[in-house]
Amino acid sequence: MMPRQPEVTRSAPSGRVVAAQVQAEEPAEAEEHRLVAGMVLINGIRSRALFDTGAMHSFISRSFARMHDILIEASDKWRVEGPGSTFNTYSECASCPVQVGDWIMPIRTLGLQKLEAYDVILAWTGSRNTTPRLTVRAG
Repeated sequence: MMPRQPEVTRSAPSGRVVAAQVQAEEPAEAEEHRLVAGMVLINGIRSRALFDTGAMHSFISRSFARMHDILIEASDKWRVEGPGSTFNTYSECASCPVQVGDWIMPIRTLGLQKLEAYDVILAWTGSRNTTPRLTVRAG
């Protein structure tokens, strides 16, 4: 049985995402944001994920959620600031089950219309009580 860890709940009126659309960055900028891409399971489905240490909240593509019957509900207005743009979202998945290896955690994700090459952007901050061990593989 895989360990389940409780969601860290926090309420915030706005969110910040560093990379809603991946663009070529200078090496210093990429190091500053510490972006890592990989595959995770969302509700048991293989998903393309971007781990973003600069993001304050996690995000899920609404089209990915619809395609895989992941419940996205109407929510309060969230203001999202990205590189060069600011927009609002009114939807969220209150408890989106994310699995990386043996680590499973329900994460609150805000719904976004389009995430370009990713299904989810996962905020990765040092505020979590546990840190999963990730294996990074080339190619």
